[in-house]
Amino acid sequence: MLSARQIDMLISRQRFVRLVDRILANGRCPDRSVRDALRQPRIARPVGLALALQRRCELVYRNDAAIDRIGDELLAARREDGWFTAADDGRPSVTATALAIRALYDWAVLRAAHPRTDGHDRSRDDRLLAALRGAVDALAAAQGEEGLIERDLLGSLIALWQLGTIARCWTALDRAALIRATGRAPRGACAGCRRMQQYALAAAA
Repeated sequence: MLSARQIDMLISRQRFVRLVDRILANGRCPDRSVRDALRQPRIARPVGLALALQRRCELVYRNDAAIDRIGDELLAARREDGWFTAADDGRPSVTATALAIRALYDWAVLRAAHPRTDGHDRSRDDRLLAALRGAVDALAAAQGEEGLIERDLLGSLIALWQLGTIARCWTALDRAALIRATGRAPRGACAGCRRMQQYALAAAA
């Protein structure tokens, strides 16, 4: 099992591909081809930070300074238009953004359970909630009439997997259309997409 100390060490050394590998090795992701997509160098940093924040929130009962540092670093990876992707890459990433939303939501829940009252923390909460709204709105704006986000089948499946239980996301995104679109993989879809379908649809049930 990957410990909190090991997660913090990999982040401090900027070893994000390794961080993604280690977190996903614990059974978090059902398919090797999906894991390969998540560890692409162009999105490894926001994906690694998002997975690390998710995992750190799972390991504790209350927020701490180390979790705040990871959260702050993830917030810094957000673009002005709400997307999370590589700093030097103009292309939006459905995958990285969906993972970031899940991580920020988990962090917000953890912080709300033990709120603090100092001004710096209130400012952090404001930035966190603004980032959540912006990222969900970015995905919603990119969802086509057919239901896919950015016409990205694998990214849309990952979004369904990550966001399926977050009710507030579905006031902006069309959940039914996303389920319909991801439930019918076109001929020639990657094997990972096909295997991810059952996992994502089950997570959204």
